[in-house]
Amino acid sequence: SDVFMWLAVVIACQTFEASSCIVMGNEKNLWYTRLECEQDAVNMATTLISNGIYAKPNCFKVGESA
Repeated sequence: SDVFMWLAVVIACQTFEASSCIVMGNEKNLWYTRLECEQDAVNMATTLISNGIYAKPNCFKVGESA
């Protein structure tokens, strides 16, 4: 079976308008499991939300096309 690495990504928005959004990836930490990645993504999003930013965490397999 293939071994994948996972990248934690958060879409962060100042308002509900898409033009206020940016996508941030934690490229310094790639994870071997989706669970580790999800924990990292949720931590990133929680920090943003606590600062008044709308945030949605997600994980992507590294090397896979969208």
